[in-house]
Amino acid sequence: MKNNNFIKTNILFKGLVFLLLVGLFWIYSISGEGVKVQAANSTISSISQLQDKLNSVTGDENIYLTNDFVTDFLANSQNVTFQYSGNYNITIDGSNLTVPISGALPSLIWDFNNSGTGNITFNKLTFGNPDNSSTENIQIALAGSGEFLFENCNFYKLNSSRSIITGGLKLDIKNCLFSGNASACLFPGNDEEVNVYNSTFIDNTNRAIDCNGANVKLNLCNTLFKNNVSTEG
Repeated sequence: MKNNNFIKTNILFKGLVFLLLVGLFWIYSISGEGVKVQAANSTISSISQLQDKLNSVTGDENIYLTNDFVTDFLANSQNVTFQYSGNYNITIDGSNLTVPISGALPSLIWDFNNSGTGNITFNKLTFGNPDNSSTENIQIALAGSGEFLFENCNFYKLNSSRSIITGGLKLDIKNCLFSGNASACLFPGNDEEVNVYNSTFIDNTNRAIDCNGANVKLNLCNTLFKNNVSTEG
């Protein structure tokens, strides 16, 4: 009898432990710590749609730009501001779209202000044309406390009063190409951290990276600098 009671008690104990573990896993899951929610996908065909989307996201999101976005960009993109204050990670994916900057455009400035805790990633976008006979005016100005990442992007024969990409508290550049640009490709602001990985700066007729800001932290990894006027770091 004692053995039977011991066996029953042991089985009951193991059952209670199993139920306790299941309950803990369930609590962990619904708390959001144990489950990775898949990012939503959306397509954008105009600048105004992109502005609205950045103001209305409710979770991590992949935003895919269409060919119509390029058309709208060329027609209406001078000095455009994009505001984002969310806590989600946003990817703006060009799906290898090329924005063929033309001489018809005046100085073009894109202001991205990320005041949230989420990251904004620009992926698979090409600005400019390597076959242009002259440089074209464009600047991407970054601001706010959030992080920015440019990945798999190309910048050809661009120019601006200061630099192609300027500002931002933390900026990551991964697998990007800067070629034939007449302005500094990167211009970090004060106290900014810039990380450049597996990228190429070639034949730029100004500084590839202009680190004139105070307390700039610059990290370079597997990155090529060739035939640029000068580099600072």
